[in-house]
Amino acid sequence: YGSFFERYNDMAAAMLGNNSISMFRAISGMQLTPMDCSKSDASGLSTKITTSDSDGTVAFSYIAPYTGDYYFYSPVKNPTDMKAEFSANEGMLINFLGGDTNHVLYAGHYEAGDDIHVFIHIPENKSVTFKTDTDFLWYLDSEVYNSTMTSLLNGPQFDIDSESTDDHLTGTITTAASGQTILTTIPYDQGWQIYVDGQQVETYETLDALMAFDIANGGSHTLEMKYMPKCYTLGIGISLIGIMTFIGLCVAEYVLKRTILKNRLPEYGNDIWPLADLDGDDNAELMLDVTNNHNIQSVAEDTATSPDIHDETNNSNSGGQ
Repeated sequence: YGSFFERYNDMAAAMLGNNSISMFRAISGMQLTPMDCSKSDASGLSTKITTSDSDGTVAFSYIAPYTGDYYFYSPVKNPTDMKAEFSANEGMLINFLGGDTNHVLYAGHYEAGDDIHVFIHIPENKSVTFKTDTDFLWYLDSEVYNSTMTSLLNGPQFDIDSESTDDHLTGTITTAASGQTILTTIPYDQGWQIYVDGQQVETYETLDALMAFDIANGGSHTLEMKYMPKCYTLGIGISLIGIMTFIGLCVAEYVLKRTILKNRLPEYGNDIWPLADLDGDDNAELMLDVTNNHNIQSVAEDTATSPDIHDETNNSNSGGQ
């Protein structure tokens, strides 16, 4: 869109299902006059105004074709430290640039045939490039505006259930026509998911700030709005992976300890005695008996395989007698 006013007209038309609505009308026939500054056409789409050692002024002159309120809009390219001033018909000065305004300013109320003079006062040694491919002055048709706002207020409204929360809204909505655009007051965020009659619909940004969506068919519909940003789902996924990894490490550690413990237990014959079987007094006595038997068996085997030691022992005993 070339200007805010064109987008606003089209948005209202889309919400009401009309082809076009002209709440704001562009005023043509502008005359741009530089005073105490120089003018140069930077391109066919813009004009550059430059000041030297003194302040300069650019005058935009019109003749009002209608009786009513007028608004001035001028997209510009300017340094971030620029602070020009705006006035209409020598009225009160208003900061125009430097981030203090959105470049849409009220130019005043005029009767049909009145002269309208809008002045932009530019500081010394500055330059401003005005885009000339869009209209600067716009008239508000109050009759069309009031009719449009009344129709919007009487249009579809979201009946929200009482159990809804800030990030999960449920309820019903009734649309009078097909292809109805639903404009919300919720700031646009890709984390919002909209479901109409259980089917997800696409959302988009309007007015550079708010979220909107379309309902294909007229009639009564269920509406669900859930806020689920990507960072939230990503965080859940990472948390689940971390939990599963922790559980896996715990199981692996347990199995490894059991395996090491099992390999370190003494073998008696072909049997392995786990620690669980050695609990209690009876099992302790059984373990003691088995240990004693094992020691006796070991001594007997050593004696049987060492005859010299057996003889020396006998000789020693005989000598002692």
